[in-house]
Amino acid sequence: MNISIQNLNFSFSCDAKPFFKNMNIDFYASKINFICGKNGMGKSTLLKILSGQIQQNIQGSLVFSGQIYDVQKLCLMPETVGMVVQNFNSMLVDSYSFYENLQCALLAQFPSLTSLCVVKQLPQFIDKYGINFDVPISLLSGGQRQILAILMILQKNPKILLLDEPTAALDEENAKIVMDFLQQLSIEQDITIIAIVHDKELVRQYAQNFYSELYQDNDIRKVRLVQV
Repeated sequence: MNISIQNLNFSFSCDAKPFFKNMNIDFYASKINFICGKNGMGKSTLLKILSGQIQQNIQGSLVFSGQIYDVQKLCLMPETVGMVVQNFNSMLVDSYSFYENLQCALLAQFPSLTSLCVVKQLPQFIDKYGINFDVPISLLSGGQRQILAILMILQKNPKILLLDEPTAALDEENAKIVMDFLQQLSIEQDITIIAIVHDKELVRQYAQNFYSELYQDNDIRKVRLVQV
């Protein structure tokens, strides 16, 4: 499901200079939408806005499914946007199995004494990653654990999946496992994937035609498309 951010304005306080000014950026379903740029360009800030974590001093619209939404109200749409944090291990319980972690993903913040939730059907291609679903996840590789964190967010059926540096803590082999998983996921499911990735080699390998790059022009952060 394609989405579009239109006329995004943001500053860190009422008196501060604009950090984003009239920014427009499009994201597409069935592909990984990469966001790149130097440190301090606002990549993580953009994801925080999209995930509803930032609600002050912002203006703009998010457009998808033919509907227009105020970016200030994204915090009210947890069923639409899901985010995997950079420290994905903080989402996991090491002593639980893969399936047990998935079951916990749908628990309320203050769960009642009821049975654990039924796990949403996993992607058809999950078997290729050699995951043992029954052992404690402390025995899994970093790439397999990142895949688990992603699947935990997907249990809530978001339309938009945000990932803040999903390969930063992984070695080259596990980083490619995660990117391969995301690429197949974007094709199989009707979901828009937006990922901050610093490794330009990975971006060039997995981006389709272009990626978005944030840069600074006269103290204003802007976005441009870069062909691969």
